[in-house]
Amino acid sequence: MISLLTWNTKKRDLGRQLNTITQKYSPDLVVLTEGQDMGGFPSRNTRYTEVTAFYEPDSRIRLFTRTDRSILVKPLTGGQSRVRAFEVLTQQGIPILLFGVHLWDGWNNSLQKRAFKAQEVARIIQECELEQKNPNSLVIGDFNLSPYDYGLCMEGFLNARACRKEALRAEKIWSKAQDLCTRPFYNPSWALLGDIDRGPPGTFYSSSLDQKWNLLDQVLLRTGLMNSLRDIHIVQRVPNLNLCTREGLPNKDISDH
Repeated sequence: MISLLTWNTKKRDLGRQLNTITQKYSPDLVVLTEGQDMGGFPSRNTRYTEVTAFYEPDSRIRLFTRTDRSILVKPLTGGQSRVRAFEVLTQQGIPILLFGVHLWDGWNNSLQKRAFKAQEVARIIQECELEQKNPNSLVIGDFNLSPYDYGLCMEGFLNARACRKEALRAEKIWSKAQDLCTRPFYNPSWALLGDIDRGPPGTFYSSSLDQKWNLLDQVLLRTGLMNSLRDIHIVQRVPNLNLCTREGLPNKDISDH
């Protein structure tokens, strides 16, 4: 339906690198987190433009869309600097709600605090869905939580499930008890954890953390969008650019995830 790229650029001007990545993959939409200082993207040779009405000076999230695709973007009101909402009308004429997020970091916020902040984000999303009368939401960006953290996966929080069947089961429960739990998401990002599949075991590595590898950058889908998903993967390298070191860790000279 649409292709998306998200990247936490760590407040660095990684315009040259981002131009290289977008030329390789040609995503329809680019969601940047911590992209406040991104000055070199888009270049004159790339066909992207920023949705400027979506961006505010204190926002940690920026959105770019391709100019050669018939995809309409309508910024929506509400949210905050760490969660931004807009409506995307796909080339097939299907409206979806897209939320870019950059949630609270783990260095300065406990897991409990981050979980309750995720709960607040879940409320913002549900309120926006009711206001827009559109249940088909997609959430993408830097969650600063891994898929197994309770702020992401448990009822009452973002309620993001690891498999389609569980997401559908949770949707039936929610439909009968909307006051008791939050509406579920499907989280395909679970498939990127570990080293069985192609790619690194996660998107963020720290030797000071018990788990070492974490998957902070994710995409969540409401059940109505699950069958539209075609692929999800972590970008490691493109021509003339390695985002990972020889050891397979994130290249912190560029960004730490």
